[in-house]
Amino acid sequence: KNSDKNLIVVNTHLDHVKPETRAEQIKVLGREIRKLTGPSSKLVIMGDFNDSPESLTREILLQEFPSLVDSWKLFNNHEE
Repeated sequence: KNSDKNLIVVNTHLDHVKPETRAEQIKVLGREIRKLTGPSSKLVIMGDFNDSPESLTREILLQEFPSLVDSWKLFNNHEE
């Protein structure tokens, strides 16, 4: 409560049909998140990505926000 840090929580639901659409949606989401965040912001992104943990969507998201931790991989003991 008494902090100079922002907590940004994003919940999304990406397209269920085309991987190309999901990739574009995650790029747009990344741009919009950048408008809300600053150097002291903490970010949680969750939702129905309609994609596998190995997808291009995940790759784009982690490139855009390299400090994110992929909880699916973390808790399912997947190696990077």
